[in-house]
Amino acid sequence: MWKDEIVSETRAVREEYARQLNFDVKLIAKDMQAKQKKHERMMASPDKPSLTDEQRSPDV
Repeated sequence: MWKDEIVSETRAVREEYARQLNFDVKLIAKDMQAKQKKHERMMASPDKPSLTDEQRSPDV
């Protein structure tokens, strides 16, 4: 079976992150929310478009 290196690396990073938080789903969620809040300006949101209508490319 073919093995995707990127998928393998992503899974390894996810596994290590979960291990650091003792595989506690509630703790993982709390940590992710804290990180999201810390970097809120960098997050994409459907409610807050990143570009104004003037900045968007015209439809072709």
